[in-house]
Amino acid sequence: MRINVSEVLNGRVKTIPIKLEIELDSEVLTDHGIVNTKPAKLDGQVYKVDKDVIVDLEYEVEVDFSCDRCLKDVTRTVEGRITRDIHEGQGDDPDHEAMQILIDRELDLQSVLKEELLLTMPMQVLCDTDCQGLCPVCGADLNTDPCDCDNEKIDPRLEGLKDFFVK
Repeated sequence: MRINVSEVLNGRVKTIPIKLEIELDSEVLTDHGIVNTKPAKLDGQVYKVDKDVIVDLEYEVEVDFSCDRCLKDVTRTVEGRITRDIHEGQGDDPDHEAMQILIDRELDLQSVLKEELLLTMPMQVLCDTDCQGLCPVCGADLNTDPCDCDNEKIDPRLEGLKDFFVK
């Protein structure tokens, strides 16, 4: 999703209000263990201060993850604020990050949102803080079906130390 900011750059308009919903790129979903998302809600504005374009947005997106321990679907709402200060001349330098979001006087909201989401994604997603996960032997969900599998594996080189502290 791109928004033309040329009128703000020319000074004809002071602000461009933004209130929309955009679908996330599938690349964002698959690379980070996201099962599904609803459209991201963006609310904010783009305005000019001196020679800088300021992007100020609040976002909210409902994301479905898989629990890292038991693989159940978990829905989380990820929200935050995006504030970017883009100097008008930065878009001319192909190595500058502004070049990636300001292309031909158009603001690429997809890449701005993608970058921000990747920075705010949780490192570990659990369905519950007390999630027991899956049994490594039989694969049973230990939250609902306790199993009687022997999970104690001892390194054969250290087998002799197993009864060291037993009196």
